[in-house]
Amino acid sequence: MPVSSDGVLSPLAHLYEPPRESKISSERAGGRAHSENDAETAKLRQAHPHTHSIVLDPMYGRLAFAPDLGMDIIRQFVYTDDRRLHAVGSVPAGLKHSGPLGPRYIEFHLHDHRTAYVVNELASSISVFNFNITIARELMDTPPEQLDSKKDRQCLELIQTISTIPEAFPVSMNTCGRIAMHPSGRWVLASNRGHDSIAIFQTHSSQHFMLSASSLFHTRGETPRHYQFDKSGEFLFVANQDTDNVSVFRFNQATGTAEFTSHSYKVKSPNFVQVITPNVSGQYFDMSRL
Repeated sequence: MPVSSDGVLSPLAHLYEPPRESKISSERAGGRAHSENDAETAKLRQAHPHTHSIVLDPMYGRLAFAPDLGMDIIRQFVYTDDRRLHAVGSVPAGLKHSGPLGPRYIEFHLHDHRTAYVVNELASSISVFNFNITIARELMDTPPEQLDSKKDRQCLELIQTISTIPEAFPVSMNTCGRIAMHPSGRWVLASNRGHDSIAIFQTHSSQHFMLSASSLFHTRGETPRHYQFDKSGEFLFVANQDTDNVSVFRFNQATGTAEFTSHSYKVKSPNFVQVITPNVSGQYFDMSRL
């Protein structure tokens, strides 16, 4: 959907529907807890394609990557001048035969855009990828009518997989939520729903920004679905969906640890946290233009 200069959405310009083997039922498969991850639940979650998110690469803004939770893949697209997303194959979300993985979100390193991180909801793991610039340029330079011949050209190369939960904690009792990077680029965080924690990993610039486990902290609530740093990177706001609260932590940027501030706010089933800068210019959206 194109966006005008004043933020108004234009009519739908392009729609991509992934191929599927059967029609999706409109009926829900039961009310399961967010942390349930037994074999039956995982099978239901992966009965159909389930594109959970999509991001444009931060280097060129021409390649889009969409983790498909249902198919254990990351779909590749090329954004062309005709404002269309052309599907160009896919990349496995992790090691072969290690599923179910359930890729949920993808985040590129904030400062070195050659590294990407994918959080796997069903495997309680993070997959680290190298962004291949050479292949990316090849796809961008390919005429749209020839892109079908490039489906085997993968821009993301798996270089690491690392768990988000302690080894003794059952994967069947946990699912991952969000993945995010600290503004400094030194730390990557992933939330665990079931273990009710956030895992903190250190990035290593000498090793393609791969990860090592740094610390783990309880979120002072259940099912941390989302979290966000403030603009300074000093405070972390965690939305605990199933205990109806948002907890605030102080983040130590030197050690990669988080300390509870004793501040927690009652919010009904919080799903998302967004930190914004208040409008101080006095300019507001013109409703008459709608």
